[in-house]
Amino acid sequence: MKKLLFISFLFVSTVVYSQGNLQFNRVINLEYSQVLNGTDGSASNTGETLLESITLEENKVWKVVSAAITLGDRTRGDNPLYPVGNAVGLFINKTKIYQSMSSTAANNQQIIRMPIWISSGTKNILTYMTSTSNDPWTISISIIEFNIVQ
Repeated sequence: MKKLLFISFLFVSTVVYSQGNLQFNRVINLEYSQVLNGTDGSASNTGETLLESITLEENKVWKVVSAAITLGDRTRGDNPLYPVGNAVGLFINKTKIYQSMSSTAANNQQIIRMPIWISSGTKNILTYMTSTSNDPWTISISIIEFNIVQ
């Protein structure tokens, strides 16, 4: 009986501690479209582009569970067609959440491990692209938002 009581107490205390003080709030799916045009209408190397600036309220955190950038094809009605093979990165502030997996630069790739936790405050969602494509880019980010319960 003592062993059962001890194991039950140990299990309950572990579960309570491991849940911490986070409470599920909502799922956020962000989607952006971007066409890389130069001033003359031609494709350009754009470098860094601000997609959105979001303020994450106090006592909230984000768990970024996935991010992707795909390149569309104008001949197919701008539908996303394939993953990006160019130099592409997606950032929330300075935290990289996506990087292209180009076969030519496979040795230089950094593996992004999900999930990525983002704290409260104002966050800029940025892309960094070096491309010669005039086709549309589709950018998507899936996030789970948690409340920090005091």
